[in-house]
Amino acid sequence: MKKILLALFLCGVLFFGANAATPENPMLKIGLFYNTTALPSANLQNAVGSGYALGQFDSARNFTALFNISETRISMLSDMNFYHYDATFYQSGAPANSQVIGAFHLQLLKEYYDIQDAVAMATSLQLRGHEAFPAWQSGHYVVRVGHYTNLAAANSAAQANAIGEPAIAMGNGTTTITVVNTVSGKILFELDGTLGIKPLGEVPITWFKGYKYYGGFEYSRNAGNITVCNVVSMQDYVKGVLPYEMSASWPQEALRAQAMCARTYAYAGLNKHGTFDLCNSTHCQVYRGTNSASANSDLAVDSTYGMYILYDGKPISAVYHSSNGGATEDSENVWGGTNAYLRGVRDPYEDLDAATNGRWSEEYTGEEIQSILNSKGYEIGKVVDVRPTYTAMGNMLSMTFVDAAGKTVVVQKSNTRSILNSDTLGKHTHSQRFTIAKKGSVIIPNPSAPSAGGTLFVNFDTYALPLTNQIAVVGKNGRVQTLANGDQVAVLSATGTSTYPVGSGGATTTVPQTSGNANAFVVNGTGWGHNVGMSQNGAKGMANQGFTGEEIIHFYYTDITISNT
Repeated sequence: MKKILLALFLCGVLFFGANAATPENPMLKIGLFYNTTALPSANLQNAVGSGYALGQFDSARNFTALFNISETRISMLSDMNFYHYDATFYQSGAPANSQVIGAFHLQLLKEYYDIQDAVAMATSLQLRGHEAFPAWQSGHYVVRVGHYTNLAAANSAAQANAIGEPAIAMGNGTTTITVVNTVSGKILFELDGTLGIKPLGEVPITWFKGYKYYGGFEYSRNAGNITVCNVVSMQDYVKGVLPYEMSASWPQEALRAQAMCARTYAYAGLNKHGTFDLCNSTHCQVYRGTNSASANSDLAVDSTYGMYILYDGKPISAVYHSSNGGATEDSENVWGGTNAYLRGVRDPYEDLDAATNGRWSEEYTGEEIQSILNSKGYEIGKVVDVRPTYTAMGNMLSMTFVDAAGKTVVVQKSNTRSILNSDTLGKHTHSQRFTIAKKGSVIIPNPSAPSAGGTLFVNFDTYALPLTNQIAVVGKNGRVQTLANGDQVAVLSATGTSTYPVGSGGATTTVPQTSGNANAFVVNGTGWGHNVGMSQNGAKGMANQGFTGEEIIHFYYTDITISNT
């Protein structure tokens, strides 16, 4: 009995880890080219290994081989007319003397249930001078011959019994994938439906579109170009995410934290795209295979094998971003949905001076803000005032834009991060952690709720600077300056800079209103990204201070556990 229980326990650890609901290393389907980026043709080349198994993946990503080939460079074509020249396939604009690969064929009437029989017949026809190849159609093998550019030509050949065997004309199938030798252009195999390909070899790696990938590939059509997916294990997928989401040269513990996030985010997002699990862009996670992986980044993935971030026993949506600028944010203040594990935390670990867009600033005129808002569908005149509100973490919660007629436009939460972005003007805000005020305004902590991190904008005649609170002044092309008693406050105005001492010794200093450029609004911000979940630059800072990957995860995600720890 003890031996049986031990065997069951080991089996559970091997396949399901510490949490039975979370497989340690499941197979994923990652969309590489799809929808508007789907391809008319797609090449593969063995980088490690030799040849390919052609077949199909089932819904559980189990592979069934239908036909093995020894070619190391193959291309998958949508079943349309192509021109081939110098290992390149064209639908139009091909060089002179290109080889034509027609989409129509003759198909023998006989069906085969063994690939050897289909290959034997195709070989026999080849010996008779015909271009013949096996194909898979509706659960059985067939043999197809020749390639014609139109159905009429194929019908003529069939009626003339051109190959000496009973055959029908067919081709240009809406779901057919044609596999050809990339170098010679010779057709090797066709499949009506979804084609799966696994490179052969112990640990094969395959070139595709300039990137090297582990795993296999899947190709499908729906009366158009080819959708290409990489079918890959979770471990190999994370190895292809990690160096594109975080520098492979960063500290090992930061990379380990990122690996746990990437793995968990992927598992929580299974079937996110319906026909495949995740895409390879920032919409999901950037995934580019093995090109930029290093021993350092692979070690981080291997050392966290099967480790998922869990809340209430289930993998979380482990979102992350580049830099929070000083504090992360509650999920409902960014996207609207409340997640108990996505709570804002104040973050002292980021090196904002070293981070990309760690500190940033922009200046807008009222006319520029009007133009931006109008271009995004908002009706408003020249903006003369902006009234922000902030979260308890000090991040932007809402902005009310006011024009000269008193008309307002209100944007909230994640929209505050993007509303002022303008490629035309070359001006962008990079996070929700910023202030906005007219040039010449003074910003101080809100005296009524200083712990809330709110701000009070001084735009009236005079204001008595507080004796104990720190103050911050907005200036163009610089960070928000925080000052204490005895320091000098520099306030921008239309005629220059006026300097005032911060109140001290029981006295207060009043700052008269400075109109500055009444048409200018200054934005000063820190951080880059949505401010929810783990900060990558914060993780780097924590790792540099000796924190482990697990400690980093526990800092950024609230009340979570980590499986296999």
